[in-house]
Amino acid sequence: MSITNKEIATLFDGEHECGVHTLQVSHIYLNTIRKIVTYHGKWDGVCHYKLSPSVRAHGNSYMLVSPDKMPAVFRDLTENQEVRVERVDFAFDNYTRDYMALYALNSVLLQLFALKYGLSNNGLTSQIPLDGDRIKDLFVKFNEYSTTDQCQFEASYYHKTLQYPDCGINGRLELRCLDAGGTVQAGIQRIISLLTHTCKADNYNALVEHLTNVLLERWRHDVLSRGMPPQHWKTWLQYNRECIISSEQLHALIRELRGNIDVVQAIADYNSSRPDEERLTRDNLVSFSKLKKYVRRLKRCLYQYLENYQYAQDNLPPYVPKPNKSKLKAAVNAEIANKDDPFADEPPFSAGLSA
Repeated sequence: MSITNKEIATLFDGEHECGVHTLQVSHIYLNTIRKIVTYHGKWDGVCHYKLSPSVRAHGNSYMLVSPDKMPAVFRDLTENQEVRVERVDFAFDNYTRDYMALYALNSVLLQLFALKYGLSNNGLTSQIPLDGDRIKDLFVKFNEYSTTDQCQFEASYYHKTLQYPDCGINGRLELRCLDAGGTVQAGIQRIISLLTHTCKADNYNALVEHLTNVLLERWRHDVLSRGMPPQHWKTWLQYNRECIISSEQLHALIRELRGNIDVVQAIADYNSSRPDEERLTRDNLVSFSKLKKYVRRLKRCLYQYLENYQYAQDNLPPYVPKPNKSKLKAAVNAEIANKDDPFADEPPFSAGLSA
């Protein structure tokens, strides 16, 4: 069952349910390469590093770092150096609802990103267990070689329990700003701006029109080219339901497919033979009003994270570098090796016995 309007207001409320997931920074050189810092390459005369801050939950399961801890973690990872933040990946983790409960909302949001900014590397991956296909990842990505991509931005909605069964995260929405502007705060502000400019009525209506045209083209192809009887419209609708996002679109589509028909009764007949999660109802579809509430919730979480992050950064205690254990051990060994032996001038023990 899809999430309701009322439930949207409480999404991502927990301490570790939203936050910075990955950062890419550039610097001339960072001395210490830790397990959660990956050397990403060198170009334009500087080195680039990928940072993956996290909090261990249990076993191999990790949670997002809370905003009040993140400035200190970031400073520690970058050794208190003034690095340039090139990329910010922000994640929203759903621990309480099934993956599919947020699928429709995130699917519409990602399609809006692709349409608004011309993103061309888009798709869906699935895992195929014995009980049928299960969606693993829905994504839209910036393609630097494309002539249509207008924004260095990516978004994905992961089915985390298919990747890591014991992680406790049912679904993760990631919004990735690939041109962060130099700081963590600037990257988050950029994500907020992209959400604001994407969630517009004109963009939503353009997406509905685009998807409707796709459906009508499929219908004409299936009926005229493949010989599908028009009476099988309900089965056809089930196979193509991912392109139906609003009630108004559904009503208009059925009129187009079946002509003079009682649309309300036709939809009731269609829904009566299907489980709750597959029914084309207002709760399962994504109206613009519902989408606005969802985006408003995402932005509220981003603004709150930004405020707490800035406060924590402004109140950071003095930096105390952590000792490098490998260097410390090497220094101790070198000191031991170079230290004068106090018994160097004494005769061997065996010589004393022979006397």
